[in-house]
Amino acid sequence: MGIGTVRGLGGVLNAALNDTRDEGFTFLLMGDLRTMSEMEAFFRKNGFEVGHQNVYPALREQDIERALRLLWERKYVRWCPQFRSKLIELGICTDEQFVAAWNELYGS
Repeated sequence: MGIGTVRGLGGVLNAALNDTRDEGFTFLLMGDLRTMSEMEAFFRKNGFEVGHQNVYPALREQDIERALRLLWERKYVRWCPQFRSKLIELGICTDEQFVAAWNELYGS
């Protein structure tokens, strides 16, 4: 675990302890603590403003499509299961493309 991950985990835990609820940030980045920390760092590094809703890092509604498109294009499929329906709804991928990418990563 790198120092960036440790800092990120600290931020996630601090937000939970302080019951942080940033106004306007409604799209939750869910997962275990490490995954949430990694997603928060990834999106910040790629120019997104990331807020918090208690323990969950969150994005603004207007950033969802751009954020999910970036995840898909960078092949961060392991983070995508919780966003699968939104990826399909936004036309970023089809269900068949999602399943193929998942199978390529983890086997069928």
